[in-house]
Amino acid sequence: MMIADLVVVPVTLFAVDVSPTEQVLRMIRNARESRRDGRPKALLVPNRTDPSGAYHEATRAAVGSLHERWAPPVRQHVDHVDAFALGSWTGRYAPNSEATADILALADAIEQTLGIEPRPRPAKAEPGRRTDGVQLTV
Repeated sequence: MMIADLVVVPVTLFAVDVSPTEQVLRMIRNARESRRDGRPKALLVPNRTDPSGAYHEATRAAVGSLHERWAPPVRQHVDHVDAFALGSWTGRYAPNSEATADILALADAIEQTLGIEPRPRPAKAEPGRRTDGVQLTV
């Protein structure tokens, strides 16, 4: 953390994970104080979130107590799992999926947090067509 510009902290939206995340944030803040240059920045990434968003109010309150910049969520999608199983990333396996949109939104948030000019995105593939030619059936 002493040389990082940014620490990306994945956070599951469970109240039980708040305390360990607070410990990580304390380490980040200690590094900031030692460096005295405002770095590292932190970006909390809600990870494997429920796309229905059905979280209890107590969970939302506990997670909401974490005071750092939040990235868009990376929702739980089977495309992430399938792409990983094939040794690929979601953008290659399912380029037009919601899973890929989540990862691209995270990349945008990282670039914005670091003050990096966003990269142009490649043209979208044909709807419903995987770019690596692999289809999984269950």
